Amino acid sequence: MSLLEVVGQDSAIRLLLRAYQSQRMPHSYIFHGPEGVGKGLLARQWSKLLLCSQTQRRDWPADRPGGRDLGQYEDACGICPDCHLVAAGNHPDLHIITKELVKHTSQGRDRQTIELPIDVIREFVIEQAGVYPSRNRARIFIIEEADSMTRGAQNSLLKTLEEPPVNTFLFLLSEKIDRLLPTIRSRCQPVRFGSLPGEFLIQRLQEAGCPAAQAAYWSDFSEGSLGVALELAGLSLYENKCELVRHLAELEYDSVLETAGWLAEQAKEYAEKHLKANPDLSQSATVRRGQKFYLQMMAHAFHLVIRRLAESSGIDGGAADQAAEIDRMARMFGLRGASQAIRGTERAARLLNQNVNVSLIFESLMLQCLNYSKKTKNAGTAKSRY
Repeated sequence: MSLLEVVGQDSAIRLLLRAYQSQRMPHSYIFHGPEGVGKGLLARQWSKLLLCSQTQRRDWPADRPGGRDLGQYEDACGICPDCHLVAAGNHPDLHIITKELVKHTSQGRDRQTIELPIDVIREFVIEQAGVYPSRNRARIFIIEEADSMTRGAQNSLLKTLEEPPVNTFLFLLSEKIDRLLPTIRSRCQPVRFGSLPGEFLIQRLQEAGCPAAQAAYWSDFSEGSLGVALELAGLSLYENKCELVRHLAELEYDSVLETAGWLAEQAKEYAEKHLKANPDLSQSATVRRGQKFYLQMMAHAFHLVIRRLAESSGIDGGAADQAAEIDRMARMFGLRGASQAIRGTERAARLLNQNVNVSLIFESLMLQCLNYSKKTKNAGTAKSRY
């Protein structure tokens, strides 16, 4: 695989190549941007270049921006033993750091965590960084979800970032760079990754066998994240989306508990599907991911309502097949109610991070949504329990 097979992130690639060609490449980078836009893919491909024993000069394509500045660029050969080891995921000098490694720490046993703890950073980064590379070129650490590091983990990493051993490189992958300590950010070169074009996502989804309407929806929902769009399309969750919109369009006081229970159950099913496809992931983190996914899907439905109210055209965002339900929600909530419901989903997501009872969160959110609707104007309001 070539560097240029990382699509839509040419500015990030050019920044890295300029530093590489000037022989002034920083030892520590923060790749930050939305989930699923190529941060991890480029980090692995760049690692392949740093570890490759037979790098090659290639011409920058004329139809891609930046070619005049770069001309030719260095890339991994893809055929040497080091490239094959990286592609197979077992190069001894490339270390992928994830939260799931907590199970393999000296204190880990069967621990699960939603944060990246200090013992993972100490045992798998700091201690390993001092070991000489096995194949005499470089030692590389890719820290996934770096913004989930605890404060202690981040502080423990500072000295390694400031004074890394020779030929040691660290790549911190982050969706929310502001969650990293200022002392971490000041020691790393930030590289921003942008969202991918919607047309490109739809094309890739359809190439993967996703029907046109579903491809349009997941492209819109994922906000330019190919990784997220492909994952959700692969989990066959489109019918769940349709069912959620129907629940919201028909929401009544008598159906609050049923809808809340349905949301909690669907979040569990999402986690089961995701764990089946990714068995090494933490179960608790995956369940939390499923709960947040349904909150995001609910917020997206209300965003469609706002667009419908703000525009005279038809339903966009891949929801044309549910135009009647979206129109009903528009009449039911109005612009103000839909905006309040979106803020309600954001509060619910914060409560999930505080380990509040999930059933209570969903039940209270449904009651709040009813209070935001026009149905309650003349019927009083229901009290939320949070």
